[in-house]
Amino acid sequence: PKRDKVKFMVLDEENVYLGADRRYHDQDRASDTQQRKLKCDQGHGRHPFPDRTLDRFGHGGWPSLASGSIVQGSYLGRQVMWWRIPVGVVINVVSWVALCTLIIIPVRLAWPEYTAAEPTRDYTLMMMVMRLSISGISSLAGAWLAGLTVRDNSMAPLAGGLLLLALVIPYHVGIWDEYPIWYHLTFFVSLPVLAWIGGRLAPSVE
Repeated sequence: PKRDKVKFMVLDEENVYLGADRRYHDQDRASDTQQRKLKCDQGHGRHPFPDRTLDRFGHGGWPSLASGSIVQGSYLGRQVMWWRIPVGVVINVVSWVALCTLIIIPVRLAWPEYTAAEPTRDYTLMMMVMRLSISGISSLAGAWLAGLTVRDNSMAPLAGGLLLLALVIPYHVGIWDEYPIWYHLTFFVSLPVLAWIGGRLAPSVE
């Protein structure tokens, strides 16, 4: 009987130890889950997409528009919905064209010499700097508007700038001899660079 009593005491101590160890691991697991959720929110409070879910590893996703399943997509450590880049590109390109057209109208009215030089492209240095400035302002504003609209301030604006570059290169090749080389190169470089800078000025959902 004394031996059995000792055995029961040992078993009781082991049960107490196992119970305490199990509670410790449960608390640790709950703490890790909470930290993963907070990390996904990135300090913005509740995520603006309420349908976003977390899998058992704490990774986030959005329901697919087609099948309702969780779509995982990431670049630079961030989740992104598939439609953001093409929509942002369209907004960027359209905004650039519209802004360049709107800004040049008052310039033509206020600067008769520029209006007279347009048919032959006999621009002075100040005129060429003015044209590059209009393009730069339009690039910054269009990329900022694209990033603000789709809440993606990196890939969508940059893709829009690269698309603009691809569209204007064939045209500039045809008029290459009518402008100085520095004008072409400055214009080419400014499109993606200023688009990226303008996009970074807009807020983004991380």
